Amino acid sequence: MAEPDGPIVAYPPARGLWRVGRADDPLRPSRLDPGDVGLANAGNRYDVVEFGVVYLATELEGCFAETLARFRPSTAVLAELRRDKEWERRGFMPPSSVPADWRRRRLAVRVRVAEPVVFLDVDAPATHRFLEEQLASELHGLGVEQLDVAAVRGGDRRVSRLVAEWTAGHLLDVGGRWVTLGGVCYVSRLGDWECWAVFSDVALAELERRAIFASTPELRRVARQFHLRVF
Repeated sequence: MAEPDGPIVAYPPARGLWRVGRADDPLRPSRLDPGDVGLANAGNRYDVVEFGVVYLATELEGCFAETLARFRPSTAVLAELRRDKEWERRGFMPPSSVPADWRRRRLAVRVRVAEPVVFLDVDAPATHRFLEEQLASELHGLGVEQLDVAAVRGGDRRVSRLVAEWTAGHLLDVGGRWVTLGGVCYVSRLGDWECWAVFSDVALAELERRAIFASTPELRRVARQFHLRVF
């Protein structure tokens, strides 16, 4: 089978995408401060200055994985806990705890992409080769010799933001039809969860909202994988 000449694109599922966001505005986009453009660890992975970005996942479980990762204790904390066994007896909440207030302040929302856009598949090797040609000078300036999954998911978010900046506003010829790129599709670095970074100028239609309980099955599954205690 012949290799594709251009990048690989992805289509969001018809059943919709999930988001876990703050209850007062669960679809609020993430925005990159212009002053943070040159910082390797600033913002979220696909934030751009030109647009806000709404981060979603194909499965609700993927949303919980992305949002609960911050509660996983670092190795430094875990090492300290192994030395000090008295912390729980002294009344401290375990560092691997998800407070009840975190749940109460958030909602799970399912939406569909309400316009005909496609998404750049940033994990596909054909996309990597295409972007290497399109962004050769910029990638070289960031010290990237070859673009691959490790580079896109790595700690230097300038690389993933560069990909998002190229994607913003681009049209692609898909099967003889010019289609707008509405963002990027990627696999979470935390596990095998399909995620979507949707530019804020793409229309989203809300399908449902759900309160988040400690008993929510998707939340419980992720908590078990991450060894978290949900209150």
